Amino acid sequence: MTQERKGSVVVQGTLRDILTVIEKKIRNLEKRKTRLEQVEKDLEMGKEVGENQRAALSKKDQ
Repeated sequence: MTQERKGSVVVQGTLRDILTVIEKKIRNLEKRKTRLEQVEKDLEMGKEVGENQRAALSKKDQ
């Protein structure tokens, strides 16, 4: 394999790693959004929620 070819493989691997990190971040944000939506529903139904949940909900739009 030539040096140029090896560099291309390294770049592809690096891009794949970056995409993996981004996909994980998206998944985590989607989970957080789902949890916050559930807290909102719980509040609408009159259920009690913890102080941590209220704090997280107040930061939802940031």
